[in-house]
Amino acid sequence: TLDARSGFYPQPPCAYFAAVMRRGYKGGAFPRGIIVTEPDLKHPCIGHLQAAFPGRVSVQSTSVFEDACTVASARHLAISFGTWGPALSRLNANLDNLYVPFGEDGVSADEYGGSLGRMSRHWFRQAVFEEGMPYAQHVYSFPGFRCQWASRNDHFAQ
Repeated sequence: TLDARSGFYPQPPCAYFAAVMRRGYKGGAFPRGIIVTEPDLKHPCIGHLQAAFPGRVSVQSTSVFEDACTVASARHLAISFGTWGPALSRLNANLDNLYVPFGEDGVSADEYGGSLGRMSRHWFRQAVFEEGMPYAQHVYSFPGFRCQWASRNDHFAQ
């Protein structure tokens, strides 16, 4: 399950979701994925992921309750920036793998820019626990990526 919220939050690069789809399932590709997103369907990576994984990626945007249930019951969950993914991952008794963006290996919060360089510094630390969890935690860093873009195409290019 790919938690791809849209709106004003900084978003990870489309390559993050694609990498999870290609190599997140025991080192190999997931046979299918579900993008859980906002009703506006404006997340910039939806089309990219559907094109990269034809017939393997579906999009879900139903009620808040149904979307929350999908995220909170996923065995493999790639979250986006915000509180929705981390909060629902804590309620998930089925979770085997949690994929978390905006790690800081080789990049600082300042380099990401936007709210990740200001009020939400080190956000990924709220999503993972260094002491360990009953599921695997995979943190993705994006050196050279910025969380501010001029247009939808600018974000897609990353």
